[in-house]
Amino acid sequence: MKFGIKLVAFVVGMNFILSACSGPDAQQMERAFYYWKSGDISLFEKHVFEESNASKLYVKIFEITLDDLKGAIPQSKAYTEFTEEFLDRAEIIPTIFIENDVIAKSTIEQLDELAKNTVSLTDKFINDKLKANSSDVLNCSEIQIDCDWLASSKERYFEFLKAIKKYSDKQISCTVRLYPYKFTKEMGVPPVDRAMLLCYNLLNPKNHPKKNTILDLEELKKYVQTDKKYPLPIDIGLPAYSSCYMFVNGKFDEVIHAVPENLEKITVEKMGELWYTIEHDTSLNYNYFKGGQQIKIERVSNELLIDATEMIVNNIEFDDSPTVAIYHLDENELNQYKHETLDSVYFLFSKR
Repeated sequence: MKFGIKLVAFVVGMNFILSACSGPDAQQMERAFYYWKSGDISLFEKHVFEESNASKLYVKIFEITLDDLKGAIPQSKAYTEFTEEFLDRAEIIPTIFIENDVIAKSTIEQLDELAKNTVSLTDKFINDKLKANSSDVLNCSEIQIDCDWLASSKERYFEFLKAIKKYSDKQISCTVRLYPYKFTKEMGVPPVDRAMLLCYNLLNPKNHPKKNTILDLEELKKYVQTDKKYPLPIDIGLPAYSSCYMFVNGKFDEVIHAVPENLEKITVEKMGELWYTIEHDTSLNYNYFKGGQQIKIERVSNELLIDATEMIVNNIEFDDSPTVAIYHLDENELNQYKHETLDSVYFLFSKR
């Protein structure tokens, strides 16, 4: 385990440095993670959250998808209950993913009704679903909407966000990809209180075989280097995850997330920077790999994550107290990172 108690001395040292940098030129920031899976948080994940001094957890509670017969349907994705001990130290931000098709194929009236139902269902999750005991107090002052909206759907999407604000008494934030961050004239600025800039998934993995599509510094640079300040307070989402793209007869077949740490050991040939060939039929971490199969492995290394953080800090102008959220709080992923890497990510934002 790379993320362990043996690094407590380092944490103490970093906290001392951080305190020394908290003078008039330093800005405060909040440390956060995303939790993008169902089921309860493991002891390891809880330990990472606490040792990172994180104060916020963005939890996906449901998705809104489009059914041909029933229309827009919220589908529950959260089966997580938080203990009183965890809730005492963490603010929970319910996060709702909505497909762009839902926005594009709904009328303004339908979106208003959907927003009303979304807020009602979110309140129910906050009050009934996320607490281990009904008497527990869940600290929640924000709701986040996650949508990959397009220029063609922005007007409808913004009306949906306005309706969310109308029906909710909480602060509303939404995710923003890098393209709409830079090209505000074309993509518009969402009518919310804050924007979470997601600095990952920069490219389509099917169209860019030679690049790490999760995080590529050249691609990131194209978007963060801009002379315009975004009109909303900006928070930052950074990746700490991996993906394996599997191909059959040269055609994309499926993707596996949380790539097993030893996956490269069952390959016999490296084809380029990211490509491998499976040696023989193998089962690894409940995933089946066929001999001769071509796979593309994308990881965000410790070094790449730090380099990306430095690029963002040096190019994006922040308001006071931004939130920096790492995607995501998953034991299989975070076990492959050094503690000092994640702590340094947060630290770099604090001393900007």
